[in-house]
Amino acid sequence: MLNLRFSWVMGFRLPRVAGLLFFSGAAALVYQTAWLRELRLVFGASTAASAAVLAVFMGGLGVGGALLGKRADRAKNPLMMYANLELLVSLAAALTPLLVRLADAVYIRLGGVAAMGSTVAMLVRLLLSVIVLAPPTVVMGGTLPAAARAVEHASDTGRQRVAVLYGVNTFGAVLGALAANFLLLEVFGTQMTLWLACLINALVGMVARAFARSPETEEGAGEVAREAEPADVAEAASSSSQFGWFPPLAAAVSGSTFMLMELVWYRMLGPILGGSSYTFGLILAVALTGIGAGGAIYARSRIRPSLSAFAATCGAQALVIALPYALGDKIAILSLLLRPLCRAGFAPSVGVWAFITSIVVLPAAIISGAQFPLVIGLYGKGSNSVGKDVGNAYLANTIGALVGSIAGGFGLLPLLSAPRCWKLVVVLLVATAVLALALDLSSRGRQLFVRAKVLISASPVMALMALLMLAFRGPSTVWRHSGIGAGRADAWTENMTSATIPSFERKKADSTLAWEVDGLESSVALERDEGYTFIVNGKADGHTIGDAPTQVMSGLLGAMLHPDPRKALVVGLGTGSTAGWLGAIPEIERVDVVELEPAILRVGHDCGPVNRNVLDNPKVHVQLGDARETLRTTKELYDIIFSEPSNPYRAGISSLYTEEFYRAASLRLRERGLFIQWVQAYEVDPWAVATAVVTLKQAFKNVSMWRTMRGDLLLVSQNDEAVVDVAQLRARLVKEPYRSATRLVWRTGSAEGVLAHHVANPAFAEALVTNELGVVNHDDQNVLEFAFARGVGHIGNLVDERVRDLAVKLRTARPRVVGDVDEQLLLEESWLSQLFADVPLDPPPSTMRASERAFAEAMVAMNSGARAKGLKAWAALQRKANSVGETALVADAIAHTNVTGAESLIDGVDDPAEREMLLAILAHHRGDANAAADALQRAFTLLRTDPWARPSVSNEALELAAALSSKSRPIAERLYAALEPPMAVEQLRRHRLWVRARIGRTIDAAHCATVLHELEPARLIRDQLEMRLACYREANDPLTAAAEADLLQQLASEGSFGEGIPAAPPPPGLAAPRRAVEGAPAAAGDGGATP
Repeated sequence: MLNLRFSWVMGFRLPRVAGLLFFSGAAALVYQTAWLRELRLVFGASTAASAAVLAVFMGGLGVGGALLGKRADRAKNPLMMYANLELLVSLAAALTPLLVRLADAVYIRLGGVAAMGSTVAMLVRLLLSVIVLAPPTVVMGGTLPAAARAVEHASDTGRQRVAVLYGVNTFGAVLGALAANFLLLEVFGTQMTLWLACLINALVGMVARAFARSPETEEGAGEVAREAEPADVAEAASSSSQFGWFPPLAAAVSGSTFMLMELVWYRMLGPILGGSSYTFGLILAVALTGIGAGGAIYARSRIRPSLSAFAATCGAQALVIALPYALGDKIAILSLLLRPLCRAGFAPSVGVWAFITSIVVLPAAIISGAQFPLVIGLYGKGSNSVGKDVGNAYLANTIGALVGSIAGGFGLLPLLSAPRCWKLVVVLLVATAVLALALDLSSRGRQLFVRAKVLISASPVMALMALLMLAFRGPSTVWRHSGIGAGRADAWTENMTSATIPSFERKKADSTLAWEVDGLESSVALERDEGYTFIVNGKADGHTIGDAPTQVMSGLLGAMLHPDPRKALVVGLGTGSTAGWLGAIPEIERVDVVELEPAILRVGHDCGPVNRNVLDNPKVHVQLGDARETLRTTKELYDIIFSEPSNPYRAGISSLYTEEFYRAASLRLRERGLFIQWVQAYEVDPWAVATAVVTLKQAFKNVSMWRTMRGDLLLVSQNDEAVVDVAQLRARLVKEPYRSATRLVWRTGSAEGVLAHHVANPAFAEALVTNELGVVNHDDQNVLEFAFARGVGHIGNLVDERVRDLAVKLRTARPRVVGDVDEQLLLEESWLSQLFADVPLDPPPSTMRASERAFAEAMVAMNSGARAKGLKAWAALQRKANSVGETALVADAIAHTNVTGAESLIDGVDDPAEREMLLAILAHHRGDANAAADALQRAFTLLRTDPWARPSVSNEALELAAALSSKSRPIAERLYAALEPPMAVEQLRRHRLWVRARIGRTIDAAHCATVLHELEPARLIRDQLEMRLACYREANDPLTAAAEADLLQQLASEGSFGEGIPAAPPPPGLAAPRRAVEGAPAAAGDGGATP
């Protein structure tokens, strides 16, 4: 077929125009990053707020493409039009910071979500985002159609030249993403980075104008374009035109599936890459790299746009998306194995992140990059209406992306979960491929089989393979909740054996979770094996007991320091402990809690035993929303504001650590009010901590520093004198809930014990400012976000001791007090606090007087297990226990040494369950098994509701229960029943079940097997595997074969040659070998190891 087309064409060299698109793409990505950050500061970091901004950004591009694409086709000099559009973009973008300030003033004046409600607030966000972003984005949307019209020729039937521009433009976006996230934002700040992009955009516009004045005709361009179409191209065009509704649908499906998949990638890759701002920037850069590469591949290919070709891309994309899903936890394990490289520094970390991301994201992105220009080819051929077609395809693709983003963020992710959304994308792509292929077959019939055999056969095969891969298990807890990216699994990479990875997978099995859910903002899980730990985006954000010194005491410390606390605000619900204990103070009238993620409310409910049932307290009011917006819009005033969001390295969280946020908080404090900021002292350098202090000093006159536990610091800020009233402190400590909290959590009952947690007085903050140790962290230039992000996963970086050493050096470590302080008791309480926190004693006992040194040595000995030695040294001091911590250590030592009159000292232990366990230990040492069992039975009953006994004592009590049961079946039956209900917040769950299984073994195999089922999958610990096999064999349990295989695997990993091979039976008439084979039932012992 010969087609003659007549059109006036002003040709321009493709390389020149492509170069312009490269820098234009870089600037566009910088704009997008900067606008999202700036408007996040106005509207908050919630999914709803981000969706509003993203909708306007993408909608503007789509509308601009559709409107301006038609004008590009009519332009006599489309490159001049392109140049003018780029200049307009630079001008409109340069004005956006001023418009952002206007939007901020209007939004705050309207009162935010609290005043307007979520629906009206969303509409206002959309309207204000339109005011800010519509001018630059609509104009920006017309640049690609104009550029395409400038270079496209009638002879380019597949529109490969458009693909070149699309690919090069995307490669420029890669540069913009990397430059913005890894350099510009930290060095220059958001506003200056945006203006640098404006400068680049303006230069692109000026160069384009120069090029537009001297058009250069290339081969194939001219006044008359004569085009000879091969028959297959004509047939494909006929098929596309017959179904004119399909190209927009194809563009929309392409956009929606890829955008939904991007949300899945962000949610799924965060846990194994760390989840910092760098991580998300890198995922975006890899995705853009793939898209650019796909566009380049299409441009160099001879692919002719057709429905069957589009079907092939959908099938291929479904396949490469399904493959990493099928690989599942293997990708997480690969990330774990590469973790040692991450510990070598930041640059190797980026390399590892890029490698893992490329495995998951790059193939799908490459196909997507080829798919979009192919879809443009479905609209038409060559230069005919190319601007209009590009614009319409852009609009349809944008609409699809918006649908995918909004449906995914607000509905599909929370409703289905990220892994199921992953599978849904594959199904949608397969369905689209089938539809496209069916339409092409109905149109071209047998001719299609002749001319496109490969495409027709490949598409169904790839689609079927993709669907089959969905039958695999996919990512599990090992991927999603094991903390690989945050370095929480690094210990597993040391001294690895063949059993290391299987052991890790079993330790992080799905059965270790109480529940998991994909929320609106994050993935959330509650781990239960060692007590409740809530996990957000793959990283443990708090343990109910292990982190109680911070979670419980942070708010109560403020209440103890404040003269008359009545109203409090808590940023972040977490386990609910801070808000719950504050709400238990009789004088507190109201506690407001701001929580961004709705799923965290379930955590607060399940952690009721440690948070005093916070959600049932009528004084506690939880508001779902952004804390920054709440503080800036509320009219409420507070006596205490405590801020403990997640780690600052996470995108959106760092805006709660800036001068602007702190000034907003200071305006919401009543007279003598306290603002308390939690700061991590792990995985950071001292400079980052100093920056937090210096930033707070910009909003508050006085900033003092306290330590709740090792690695956790509190910055207590106020505008009046930071002086501790000792008499007030003593009065509070005899009242509830202060008395219980300090004695059970901080192991102290004295004012001196509270002061022992003081690190630095306000003079320390002043010294940091004077000596410029740290900088001021701003909304516009958030240096803490990047400083904390570089330390993710470096567990060994603990700086609280270094900060304390500097405070001592500057003579600012002593608290400012009013009232009398017992200096000797303060020293002893300081040592005990450090002892329980497992930090070196300061001041060193070797520098102190003999009596003080003897006290410290006695406490250290008893705490380390040398009880007899420590008790002897303590008795030589001829003193009574003067503190809660001292009483606990001495009572524990006395219980193990059977000293006369031990009961009276054990009675001084505060926790009732701990008292009973110590009495059981004492009775055991006295040889009274029944009395010991009675005490243990009472203790285990108390532990069902009492979470505050020391874990070390509880663990020892469990082992004692196993020992007593092994000698008496009646005792075994009593304690087996006593250990059936879980302890409060699942404390020591795995150890409890393991001990119960051992006790059940004493009764019979069936009792043992029943409990062992709760411990499946079994840990690869030899004595446990031996007992498990013996119990299952005797009970004829269905899991016997699996138990035998696990034991053989473990024996093989230990390198005991031939040990797992059963012994041959003896010949008739001969005695059996004396030594039973290890691992056989006869050799299986009690299995006393703690899991």
